[in-house]
Amino acid sequence: MGNPLSRTRQLLALVAGTGTMALFALGVAAVSAQSDVVPGPPTSVATTSSNAEATVTWSVPTANGGTAVTGYSVTWTNPTGSKSGWSNVTASVTSYRLTGLQNGVTYTFTVSATNAAGTGATSSPVAATPYEQAGAPVNLTATALFGGQIHLSWVPPGDNGGAAVTGYRIERRVDGGEWAVLVSNTGTTFTSHVAIGLDSALSYEFQVSAWNAAGIGAMSTPSPAVQPVAPTTTTTTTATTTVVPATTTVVPATTTVAPTTTTVAPTTTTVAPTTTTVAPTTTTTRTPARGMVPPRPVYIG
Repeated sequence: MGNPLSRTRQLLALVAGTGTMALFALGVAAVSAQSDVVPGPPTSVATTSSNAEATVTWSVPTANGGTAVTGYSVTWTNPTGSKSGWSNVTASVTSYRLTGLQNGVTYTFTVSATNAAGTGATSSPVAATPYEQAGAPVNLTATALFGGQIHLSWVPPGDNGGAAVTGYRIERRVDGGEWAVLVSNTGTTFTSHVAIGLDSALSYEFQVSAWNAAGIGAMSTPSPAVQPVAPTTTTTTTATTTVVPATTTVVPATTTVAPTTTTVAPTTTTVAPTTTTVAPTTTTTRTPARGMVPPRPVYIG
């Protein structure tokens, strides 16, 4: 039959002079040359996991090679190669679910697209690890504490179901009654808990289960019945020491100075009366002689 270009030239020769047919022949040649390109790899490839299965999803290639994608090929394998395979799906399908897988084992997936020119490059590999609910925790113990408390401890499950344990559920029952949830999810990987506010007159049993991505796992074997220790009431007499603040009263110093009484004995001075005997003055008046100055009188006493 020859190659498309040779056929195109022959058609052109046959229809020479009819421009419409010549243009049609050139168009066929262009399409034939372009269809030799395969599509690019699918995009946005991702996986989700669940119990013993995984699902891979993807989007159409950015480049389809010039012709429509007609289907996809999905391949998978585990690290040891003991589980591998492939499957073809139609172009309208952009997901594939693989079942019967081993939980806790990681599987790798790739996807490629096919068009009229063939199958294109594969996508970058993506991984999925199927999982299930975790097994039961083991070695659960319950220890009575003072003050209405019981301490619980346990060992994580030997089988985590293929996904990490993220928390624990704790249940209890009182005096052999119905089981009730004490803690729905501890939200931690701690393997101990203290139950508080318990009645020392009652007995308690406990059981524990583990959470992982698949949900709640199997319950542990219940702990033996335990009765908390009654709180001890201690009456403490507190010695009250009253400290009387020392009050210092400063009495102002009062100095009493006894008045000094000086008794002065009256001095009696006896003055002997002085008796002055004045001799009577005899005044002799002389008449002075004419021409003489009389003498000045002298007063006595």
